[in-house]
Amino acid sequence: MSTYFRSILFVSLLILLSTPVVRAQQWMDPADADPCPVQRRLTTDAGLYERAGKGSGSDGLLVEFYTTSPTIRVRITADGAISSGVDLYATDCDGVMRPCRETMVAGDLITFDKPETKSTHKYGDRCRLYLPLGVTVTSLQVGVDEGAYFDWLPDREERPILVCLPAERGVSSSETRAARLDRELDIPVIAVPEDISKEEMMKSRPRLILTGEAKDLASEAREALGLPTKWVCQPVTQSRDRASYVWEQRHNEVILRNRTAKPSVLVLGNSIMHYWSGLPASQHHRGDDSWSKLFGDRVVTNMGFGWDRIENLNWRLTHGELDDCDPEVILLAIGTNNLSSGDDNRHIALGIAEIATLIRRMKPKARLYVLGVLPRKDMMPRIRPLNMLTESLISVIPGATFIDVSEGLTEDGKLINALFRDGLHPNADGYRILGDNIARQVDL
Repeated sequence: MSTYFRSILFVSLLILLSTPVVRAQQWMDPADADPCPVQRRLTTDAGLYERAGKGSGSDGLLVEFYTTSPTIRVRITADGAISSGVDLYATDCDGVMRPCRETMVAGDLITFDKPETKSTHKYGDRCRLYLPLGVTVTSLQVGVDEGAYFDWLPDREERPILVCLPAERGVSSSETRAARLDRELDIPVIAVPEDISKEEMMKSRPRLILTGEAKDLASEAREALGLPTKWVCQPVTQSRDRASYVWEQRHNEVILRNRTAKPSVLVLGNSIMHYWSGLPASQHHRGDDSWSKLFGDRVVTNMGFGWDRIENLNWRLTHGELDDCDPEVILLAIGTNNLSSGDDNRHIALGIAEIATLIRRMKPKARLYVLGVLPRKDMMPRIRPLNMLTESLISVIPGATFIDVSEGLTEDGKLINALFRDGLHPNADGYRILGDNIARQVDL
């Protein structure tokens, strides 16, 4: 073989070896989605990937989606060189977030492998893709394996934190201060130039405005929002009941309802409250008559979320669900799902007291009633001492009242199975008794 042909063969082999092998895949473009999935934008008037108006760049922007694909490919272009900030994370059904491993970069294509995660449903993990820093993205596509499930998540309804930064401030080697704050608190944070008009700034209805000159943005934000530096039950999201409802979507629905309907009563809890009745509506509503009897014509928001634990309700309350409303009465029923997650009684009781304290700080004018954990099959030996411990902790929180709502649901210390669907969730008769127990002890 001549030297010429050997050279041609060698170059061809190099090209083949350096070309990434891409499986059959489907590509998703945020520009084609409705509603728009690009999050952390101050205004929608500018470009799709403009953070706070024309020329503001894509710093801090992100997209979220559910997918079952083990490999995720990102095609991304920008108006300058992309040096940092394109990061992908996968969050499992229990709210545990893990970084996805970057396996290949070839031109405008970045390939990530998802870590193995726990799942209770067929919809995969919630993935969060952070967009690059210091540039403006001009195009973005997310590729997943052919046949894999994929669904964009819309932007959150919760109000953001605004961080006013000097226009001349440059982008650090890793990320801007606002982007770091966003990742640390998991609260929407938008960096805006300090000379932005008040009209433009208020379009996002910010919950807090900080100056970028603060030495410790996270500490200042926590203090202003009343967030503890250490939690008994660290706030996290969850998607354990994804087959029945979309947790993030219901979170948005609750925020919007509380903002617009101005409810006088809030009912906080897990699936027991979620699937009782009320609004936002659920595909399951197993006690319409007893709900109507209890609340009558009062405006009520059902803030129950199926499979929620204490830590998940903590997340929801610190991410906007109590904003923009002024309830007279709040009913809190949480903790039963922590019984089956391995938490001991002391941890659960302290977690319930932590939430009660948080609610009293956020809504000091509301009357707060903390419901004891309802009786459930195979858990009776734990529930009575748990409720006694919880009652003792709630008794020292001003403005909070513990109520036992188990009367009529047990007999000789055992669950009355005829009042429950599965040993945990009440049926229509069980909800009727629950409603009567609440009515006797709560001043509605």
